[in-house]
Parts: sequence; C-alpha cells; structure tokens
Amino acid sequence: MSARNWVGAKPANAKDKITVGYVNAQVAALNMPQTDIDALIAQDFAPYADLSYVNSQAALNATKIYVDGTASSGSPNYNPNGGDAGRLKLSQVNHNNGIAGLGLASPLVDRSRLGLGSTQRWPSPYYSPSSYFSLPVTAGLTEETVYSWTVNDPGYTFKLWVGGILDCSTNRDGYYPICLVRLGSMTGPIVALGYGCTEYYAGATVAAYTTPGGFTYPIPTWSDVIDVILLGGGGGGASGAGNPFLWGNGGAAALWATGSFTRGSSVLPSTVTQITGWVGSGGARGAAAVFSNPGQPGTPTGAYVYTTAIQSNGGAGGYGVEGTQPGGSAGSVTLNGIGYQSYGFGGGGTGGNGGLFISNVGTNGAGGLAFITAHPAGSDWVEGPLTIMPGPLSDQGPLTGNQTLYVNLLRVVGDNTATGWVTASTFEPSMYALPIPA
Repeated sequence: MSARNWVGAKPANAKDKITVGYVNAQVAALNMPQTDIDALIAQDFAPYADLSYVNSQAALNATKIYVDGTASSGSPNYNPNGGDAGRLKLSQVNHNNGIAGLGLASPLVDRSRLGLGSTQRWPSPYYSPSSYFSLPVTAGLTEETVYSWTVNDPGYTFKLWVGGILDCSTNRDGYYPICLVRLGSMTGPIVALGYGCTEYYAGATVAAYTTPGGFTYPIPTWSDVIDVILLGGGGGGASGAGNPFLWGNGGAAALWATGSFTRGSSVLPSTVTQITGWVGSGGARGAAAVFSNPGQPGTPTGAYVYTTAIQSNGGAGGYGVEGTQPGGSAGSVTLNGIGYQSYGFGGGGTGGNGGLFISNVGTNGAGGLAFITAHPAGSDWVEGPLTIMPGPLSDQGPLTGNQTLYVNLLRVVGDNTATGWVTASTFEPSMYALPIPA
C-alpha cells in the first residue's frame, strides 16, 4: 500500500490538523474546578446583584417602614424612593383633593371635577327606552318596579324632565293606580308622578263573530281572563195552513252558553295563543202546503278553548198552528259585569200566515252569534291610560353621566287595605326624558 501524501499546499498551522490528541489537550487545558467557575460567576455578576443583595432586598418587601419611607439613610429598611405611601392611590381617583380620572364611556375627564359651569344652552332631543316590559306587572300597597331604563349622558350638566303614559287597570272601584318614576334606584328621588287613571275606555276588548262558519280568535298577550259567550241559530217558523185563520207557529230562539277562562291556569295555559269555533245558521222556514209544515231547528254555535268545548244549541223550529206566531227572542246575557245583547241574532223565525187553499210561508231563523272578550281578572274593574307628569325641576340636583330611571307602580289605600290590586299592562307604554341644561 502506498503512503498517504498531501495533495496541494501543506497545512500552515498544526491546529488545522484535528486529531484526538489535539482535542484532548485542549479540553484538559480548559477544564476548570467548580471553585474557579464560582469565582468567575461572582466576579462577572458583582456589578449587578449577588445572592446576598437579592435576599436583603426581599426582606424589605411589604414592611411598613419600607413602604412608608420613614427609615433614615443607611438603615436596612431605608427606601430610596421616598415611600410608596406618598403616591396617589386608586381610591383617590375622582374624589375631592384626589386625582381626576378618565370617564367610563369616553376618554374625557369627568367635567364635574373641573369646577366649570356648563355652557350648554338648549336641551338635547328626547330620550325613550329602546324596549319596554313584556309581561303585565301587578302591585298592591308596596311599590313594584314595572321597568327601568337608562338615559345616556347628554354631554353636559343637566336635569331631567320626564313624562309618559302607562296603561293600567284595577280589579276594584276606588283602587286607582299610582306611578312613581324614581331616579337612580327604585327608592331614589321622585322625578315624575302619575296619580289615578280616568275610565277612558272599558278594560275589555270584545270580538264578535256573526258570519256562519268557522272563526279563529287570537288571544291578546296582555289579557288575564277570556270570556266566551255563544248563541246558536234560531229555529225557522212553521208555515200556515190552508185557512186564513190558521197561522204557523214561530221558531224558538237559541239559548246562551257562556264560559270564563283564566289565562295561565290548567284550563287555559298561557302558551295557548288562539281559540277556534264556529257560528251556527238559522233554521229554514216550513214549506207552503195545504197543511202547516214545521220549520227546521237552528244549528249550534260552539268554540274550543284549549281542551274545553262549549256550545249553544240552535233553537227548535216552529211546529203546528194557532200558537205563537212571532219567533222567540234570545234577549241578553251578562257575564263578569258585561252585558251582551243578541241584536236579533239567534232569534226564531216568524210563522207563516194562513191561506185560502195553500198556506203562506214564514221566515227563516236568525243566524248565531259568538262574543269573545279579553279583560283583566276580577269583575269590578276599569282600565285606562295613566298620565305621568314631570316633577319640579327644583327638586333635582345637577346631574352628570348616565342616569337610570325606575318606573314603579302601587295602588292607593282605598276602602279595604287587605284586598285589591292594580296592574300595568303591556298595551302601548310610552316614556320620554328631556335633559335640560342645569
């Protein structure tokens, strides 16, 4: 085997030839004992901090003397910063003799801390709630909050001119409602007041169905009680006989059928949104003949209220002669303090007159009728708008920032403190606030 030879220029430095011996020699020369390493570390870190310094400073943390900065120079507890107690605390922000902080809703200093009067001369536009309450609120002698809403900061020192309307009802005469609009909390100062409501309209809405056939009644969300009043079709009148003195008998009127259903109960859960039913037709009159022909009975009027069926059967048709020629009248009926007239519906047809050889026909029975009434609970109630009027502006101090208003309801004492209540309904509430420069 031939010997290895360098090709090209030979190495100029022996270190360029890396051998095991070279590596071992270099490691041995640099291998240092632990004491030498510690000495180098101490030497290099001495200008910064050593363990003893760190431990000594840690011992000073959270000591009262160090925080207050009361130790003299040279003392182990000496604080070169003069003490943290001399700095302003967060608890001093926006307090008298403290520091003015930035606003919560804007990067501006609270103007009430600047000692400057407002230069605003004109009120801002009205503020109104973005939404109102969704369920009726009932109250007795203790105030109940109907809803609350926030008037945004108008950007100047102001007072609030507040007004509006709250639709209210009561279950007893004399127990009229009172509305108090309070500032800041449900027990805050009163800035607006509504006292009693005029019986502007009956506290019920009555739907009438008179066309024979089916109907669907949508239940109002504000109602407490649904009354159903039904009247079937009247019976047709009988025809007269072939004798001028033998007239046919009139048909009979239908009889009223009524029912009252409390919403939120097992018979009418609040989740039920409609009532279905049908209106009956009047019975046909008797046909003309030598002898009297009877009239036909009217058909029923009915309704389904959740799982309950209620029905008024039609009146019987007229039969025979020389009895009562006029048809029967359904008259009227009263339910929960409301009177309902038949207005001719549900009445029986008139019997026909007698003829020389062939009888005369009478009239058909009248068609049926259905009333469905939504109203507050109880039977001695009225309902109407409660007008809310602004209170004296002199009772308010200058306001800054957002302000929350609480619309509260209670009833007057009345003649009996143990019973009776008033209710604020969800029917078209209205509220507005005008920030007037203070």
